[in-house]
Amino acid sequence: MMAYMLYIDETGVPSLTEVIGPSGSDVMTTKAADYTASNGAFIDADTSGGGWTLTLPTSGTVKVKVAPNLTIDGNGLTIDGADTLDATDYDGFVMTFRSSGTAWLYELSYLYGADA
Repeated sequence: MMAYMLYIDETGVPSLTEVIGPSGSDVMTTKAADYTASNGAFIDADTSGGGWTLTLPTSGTVKVKVAPNLTIDGNGLTIDGADTLDATDYDGFVMTFRSSGTAWLYELSYLYGADA
């Protein structure tokens, strides 16, 4: 089975991108406790056992499929002007974080399909 990410660009044009496919590229890794992500990771946050903190790397790009009670730590860079982000409001979305060198910028997309 494959899953797709719906992305809507700044002009409102939607597009679908395959995110889990037979090549194994961009496959999500499930984490359920405090974890520090590496550059290029795609994390499926499982908070069914309780809230935890995902620490972003010091630079790069990270994708996170968000769940309630997940805190995202910028690891020295800010996220929306703060050191951490309570990601509960983004439950079910995929947040793609990109480092600007001084802050984490992010975009939201929604993952759907049989493996979502």
